[in-house]
Formats: sequence, structure tokens, C-alpha cells
Amino acid sequence: MEPYQSISVGKALDADTDEVRNRGGFYLINVTATEVPVNSSVVLNQSTSVSITQVSITILDADDNLPMFNQKEYNATVPENTPLGVPLSVTPIIFVEDKDQGINSRFNLSVTKDGMPYKDFLTLPAEGQTIQGRSSITITVGNSSILDFETRTNITFQIVATSVDQSGRAKNSTTVTIFLKIEDINDNSPTFPTQPNSFNVSENATVGYLIATIKAVDVDTGDYGKVTYRLEESGFDGEFLINNNTGELRVAKSLDREQRSSYMLIVDATDSPSLPDDQRRRSRFSIGVHVMDVNDNSPVWAQVIPFITVLENTAVNTSVAELWATDSD
Repeated sequence: MEPYQSISVGKALDADTDEVRNRGGFYLINVTATEVPVNSSVVLNQSTSVSITQVSITILDADDNLPMFNQKEYNATVPENTPLGVPLSVTPIIFVEDKDQGINSRFNLSVTKDGMPYKDFLTLPAEGQTIQGRSSITITVGNSSILDFETRTNITFQIVATSVDQSGRAKNSTTVTIFLKIEDINDNSPTFPTQPNSFNVSENATVGYLIATIKAVDVDTGDYGKVTYRLEESGFDGEFLINNNTGELRVAKSLDREQRSSYMLIVDATDSPSLPDDQRRRSRFSIGVHVMDVNDNSPVWAQVIPFITVLENTAVNTSVAELWATDSD
């Protein structure tokens, strides 16, 4: 009979399961050795023919788990022009965990885009920093210039968690995707990119006559990009009005070129009508309105016409008087 016997594994063991963890990482088993009689006539003493001992079997952890995130993908938002170092708003909060034990649970993080290193966003804990076990992750802005809503409205990139061995060498990794939505803010003022700045109107134009439509453009979206108009109260005396919403510039009362031949008007274009006034952005645009003459005045004698006497026999073409008249047209 062999003096030694082996204990073998009856099923797969995993030091990272709750079953093993709840046992403190080891199994305590009883091993019974029973004397076998040489023949059936031999009667054994139970107290001396059976021996029981306890064996403690410790389950050693193997580095057999990848770091895992709590989701496969995440949605994030950030206002455009957000400064460096400011966290993104991520839903839900990112957690990553390596269920191995001790140094076998170490990993680090990196940010990539389409498989290439990507520095426009950073992680906390920082890229390359060794993490052990479990950690939440914060993503911060690494390049604020990329956050321009008028250039792009969303960005997709990846967070990679890479397990490292005891010497710090990279092993296997897990990747999740971040879908970032850039939120518009009111960071652009109205402009007048193609707006003419000089117009003609006849002096006999009726009240309500459309002189021009003033058009300002604001590249922000929604209410941030909505523009309203008004005329600054200088340079005219109620002869013109502008539609607050459409920018239509019209004659408001009768014009008389002989009284005034030109006007310099200032149009104020303001965005975001629903915001408080101190949060709105505005631009000013000067336009000239030239009143065109029409033949609406008769000649007027410049002096009282006197009686004129002429001598008889006055030669033909002899000047006997000088008369003149004026016409204000």
C-alpha cells in the first residue's frame, strides 16, 4: 500500500468568486484514513483503526480577469468653450473593476480615438497611473478649442482599461465608447455679412413703403441665434421704422427732400430675445438713406415784378429788364 495519497480538484476553482471569498480564500476539509483488515476474521478497534486530520487548502489567485466597466458605452455632454480641466457630464458615472486580487487586479487607463492616442480629453485617475481593484473615472477637457458647436456638435472616443502584470507590462484590455454631445452657448454676435449699407427712396414714397430688409446672421442655434432689430433714436425724427422681427425698414411719415436729403440710421441687432438683456449679444450697423427728388415744386419769382416802360422805337433785342425765378426741386 502506498503511504501517500493525493487530493485532486473536483471542479473548477476561481479565487475571485463569492464562494471562495466567503470562505476567506481557503477550504478546510477533513481527511479520514481507515485501516483495512487483512481478512474478514480480523476485528478492528474503531478508536485505533481510524485517523482524521484537517487539511487547509488555500486558493491562490491567478491574474485571469480583465478590468471591466459598468457599461459598454456612455453618453456625455459638455458646453462649448469649456475650459481645460473641467469634467464632462457623463451618464451614468463610469466605474471600472478588475476582480482579481491584490497586485493581480492592477490596471491603467488611456484615451483613444479610432485606435490612436487621443489627448483632447483626459482621465482621472490619470492616464498611465496604476489602479488596483476598482475605481470611478472622471473625464476632463484636455483641449478646449475642439469644443466649438459651430464646427462640430458631437465627438466619439474611447476609454481603454489595460491590465498590467507584476512587472508593470501591459496585458489584455477592455474598451468602452464615449458619445459626447457638445452643447451650444450664446458665444456669437449677430453679423451683417452681405448687407448693403446705402439705399435710395423717393421723396413722394407713401407711408409704409418698404425701403429694404435688413438681415443679420447669428450662427448660434435656437434662441441664441434668433435676431431682433431696432433703430437707435438718433439721426432721424420718426421718418422711418423697422420691424423688430423681420428687419423690414419702411417709411413712417412723409419725406421732403427740400427739407432733408439724406439720413444716417443705426440698426441695432440683438440675439437671444428670451435671455436677460445683460446676457444678450448685439451688433450695430450704419445705413444711409438718400431721399430722391421728384418734380413737386413750381417755380417761384425771386422778386416782385415791376411795371416796365419802354421808349417807342426801341431797337429789337434791346434788354429792358432782368427777371428771375427759383425752383426748389
